[in-house]
Amino acid sequence: MFFNGLVQSPQPNIPFNKKCLMLIDLIQQRSVKSCFLSPKILLTENRKDIEYRIKFLKDILQNNIPLQNTLYYQFIGDHDKGIIEDVETVSKKFIKLHDDIKKNGILEPIILGSYSKKKIKTRYVFHNKKTWINIDNENKLQIINGAHRLSVALFLGLDKVPVKIYTSLSFEIPNYTEYIKIKEPEYLKNLANNE
Repeated sequence: MFFNGLVQSPQPNIPFNKKCLMLIDLIQQRSVKSCFLSPKILLTENRKDIEYRIKFLKDILQNNIPLQNTLYYQFIGDHDKGIIEDVETVSKKFIKLHDDIKKNGILEPIILGSYSKKKIKTRYVFHNKKTWINIDNENKLQIINGAHRLSVALFLGLDKVPVKIYTSLSFEIPNYTEYIKIKEPEYLKNLANNE
């Protein structure tokens, strides 16, 4: 009960020991000071979803493409990855986030994990099965929270973004690039059917 209000995760049935590690992570996250980094250095090979988000902003805001005719919309609405979200609500919130950041800048720091090893384990979930893949750890940082903020920053061409960096004990690094390799043909077929 104690953990439910403190530790937020879309993953159901988290074991008690993982919740404890998540609580330590939350304390670290709140206590570390913010600094500023170029958003360009935060792009990593395992986060093709960031490209989808940037393309979504271009499609919607510059090309007037309907929400449902974007790859991002397909990705967010895809339940195979184990995360169920209301695609209309998420898409519209993303556009509002863009408008807010354009007007006020990024007020909430992007949360980053610091990883020192040359290779790191990443995972994707497909039909409730986790697949783990080792990748090169080029910039030693991974996004824990803030993919939408980072995407907006890159879309707007911001030079610096506020970040908080700490060493996470519980975060499982996602590999949306590998997941999208599997699913993109389906997304493209869906978009072709929408036309």
